[in-house]
Amino acid sequence: MRTTLCALAGVAAVATLAGCSGSAPPAPDTSASSAPPPLPARQLLAARAAQATALTFTATYALTDGKAQPAADTSASPSPSGAPPQAAQSVTIARTQDGYKLDIVSPTQVISLVHTGAGTYKCALSGATPGCTQVAAAGQSPPADDDFTLLKVFTSWPQQLASPATAISVSQAGNSVAATGACFDVDVVSASIAAPVDPGTYCYDTNGVLTGLRTASGTLKLVSSGQAPAAIALPAPLVANG
Repeated sequence: MRTTLCALAGVAAVATLAGCSGSAPPAPDTSASSAPPPLPARQLLAARAAQATALTFTATYALTDGKAQPAADTSASPSPSGAPPQAAQSVTIARTQDGYKLDIVSPTQVISLVHTGAGTYKCALSGATPGCTQVAAAGQSPPADDDFTLLKVFTSWPQQLASPATAISVSQAGNSVAATGACFDVDVVSASIAAPVDPGTYCYDTNGVLTGLRTASGTLKLVSSGQAPAAIALPAPLVANG
């Protein structure tokens, strides 16, 4: 009798367990593990710079401590620190599918760098007789002066930043340069080659618009952005070289 009772108790226990087995245990939370890992900073910057290479837009920036244009002569009245204050400049870039125009406005002069299918031009707009001079024929590189170095920010530098073959190191940076976008510290990793870009902090938004840039030459901060113009045209009459 005792053996029978024990057997019945065992059957009851099995039945109880069987009755509970119909409710499956909750699935483990794998949401954290299934999310893809964040991309390295080098890839994130390359993706945004690649968008910048094909972007058509208009954007205006404030340029401080820049070398593109000489600041007004303030040596007679230095700042309290002993150094002449730097005059801010305004930089406006307009890019279409087949051309660009970069306007640089300083306290002393206004110039415009223009590229169309016919060539590259430099225009002086603040004198008594504004005019444009062709500085490179179609297919030729523009001259290597400070003004055209600033232009590289919007032309050749995004191409270099987007290329995985470019010899640079990239790390994520805080938004100390731009109010919007993601910022990256960029350095050149080989001293034996010509620097493909200037070392510094580069900031781009998700559309590829440069929102901020800080290098040894100066700091650019985005003021406004909008649609590209319908076409690029010379802002002044074309004059003979020289």
